[in-house]
Amino acid sequence: MSKPEISRPPFTSPVLRYGLAFLCVAVAVGLGLLGRTYSVKTPEFSFFLLAIAITVWFAGNGPGALAVILSSLVFNLHRAALHFRHQHG
Repeated sequence: MSKPEISRPPFTSPVLRYGLAFLCVAVAVGLGLLGRTYSVKTPEFSFFLLAIAITVWFAGNGPGALAVILSSLVFNLHRAALHFRHQHG
């Protein structure tokens, strides 16, 4: 009986793998801000979720965890800035 092959991420360099996490989250931020200019309500969550999925798919679990952390930080900072802007006008 042969052992099943373990799939490896397409990127083997840690710099590329973790760089993809930063890139995907940065693109999600850009798309979220672009959606805001066209009055789309709360587009950021979907873009961050997509960024996390792409990172895990192509770079693996470690960079995926980084994408989760970055996405949650940026999402919460963005929400806090919007809340502050609405309260202090």
